[in-house]
Amino acid sequence: MSLIFHQNIEKAHKYKVVFFAKASGAVDLHVPFVGSDNTELASNNIGSFGHNVTEWTRMETVLEAKATNHNASLQITTSKKGVLWLDQVSAMPLDTFKIEVALRATNPRGIAGALKAGNPTRFCLNYNELVT
Repeated sequence: MSLIFHQNIEKAHKYKVVFFAKASGAVDLHVPFVGSDNTELASNNIGSFGHNVTEWTRMETVLEAKATNHNASLQITTSKKGVLWLDQVSAMPLDTFKIEVALRATNPRGIAGALKAGNPTRFCLNYNELVT
């Protein structure tokens, strides 16, 4: 079984991979970033270490990229037979917080109130509210 997501991966950057898994038994998962040329950029193994994961279980690992690839894929694979459900899969750079720090340094007033009233499903940023 294989589940694939594409992402820009940069050498020496660390990425936190988090997902929820539920299976019909114990799981042993291989979680690599694979480049568009099929080279493995980073990988780690996650397992339930012999315990059944019959309830939703949060699993996470940190991957450090050995190379840059602008069209890499995050793959979650297993060689075990059975049923495996995955939910809320994410791979975020660990240095993402720097964006928030940079935004706070510019004092953007509109971030907290950027979700406009009247249409809660539409996310709107007003540039003037952010920089004035």
